[in-house]
Amino acid sequence: MSEPAGNYSYEYKIGPTSDTMINIESLTFDIGEQAFPVPPPVSTFTPVSKRTITAGGSLRGDGYPIVEWRFNYLPREAYIAIIEQATNETYGWNMDPSYHVHFQTRDQSGAYLVFSAFMEIPEELDVGQYRGYSDLVLRFTHLIYISGG
Repeated sequence: MSEPAGNYSYEYKIGPTSDTMINIESLTFDIGEQAFPVPPPVSTFTPVSKRTITAGGSLRGDGYPIVEWRFNYLPREAYIAIIEQATNETYGWNMDPSYHVHFQTRDQSGAYLVFSAFMEIPEELDVGQYRGYSDLVLRFTHLIYISGG
């Protein structure tokens, strides 16, 4: 899937490979007869997955970086569009709990960088909420920086 041309207000991208990533704003969902872009996430970049206190009392960071994309509210259609774009699979109950994906997000300096990572599929979505999800978190673990995107 190639990314539709457009002027996007943010640069959060996702796809199964770095060549197939598209801006999530190019994914749309319908309300009535009008299409709306997927809203930007609030992105949290954690440079290490584990912090330990050394014998001397200082903190040491270990492990791969972690990113969380938080959506205050995400319509169900938009969530499915993100998952299907990221995994290149049809959304359904039999999905794996995580997928290897490529995505572009902000690091702690605010710069947009491309990473390969494992995206965790949320397991505790209220299946009775057909319209959308509140406080949805997409978690990316084991980040590896992709030079030049």
